[in-house]
Amino acid sequence: MKYVVKLKKEIERTIVVDANSDDEADKLLLEGKYDYSTEHTTTNDVYMGYEYVSHKTSNVVITSEQDLKDYFGTNDIERMLFKYTECGCSYLAKEKYISIAGYAENSGDAECPEHRLYFPFTTEEWDSALAEADAEGCELWDEYNPDYND
Repeated sequence: MKYVVKLKKEIERTIVVDANSDDEADKLLLEGKYDYSTEHTTTNDVYMGYEYVSHKTSNVVITSEQDLKDYFGTNDIERMLFKYTECGCSYLAKEKYISIAGYAENSGDAECPEHRLYFPFTTEEWDSALAEADAEGCELWDEYNPDYND
């Protein structure tokens, strides 16, 4: 078995928000209404674990959610996808299928399309659907956050 180790640049932003409550501070942050001069950004390279896509060399047939958990070696697929995709994809498992979708913070009520994979499906089909969902989430992020600087 071959694994791909991913090193990722982690960006941490510290911002001072003048507010009277946590809720007000959250609202101001989401609306981008804060003093940008208080923003401080630091970066470092961080080990992020094995890469979630194509980390095994063979195409495996997935017949249940448990097969997917066994394939990735985790019981928390939802957390893995949220943490290790660029846009933080969402995940939902049902008896006959799984559903993944891109996600973009600060996009109001906008939603990315759902990608359903009905059991059985292959890991290649999973990789393709996940890459598409992640790209859609990133596209939505870019649309709603045009002034964001990395």
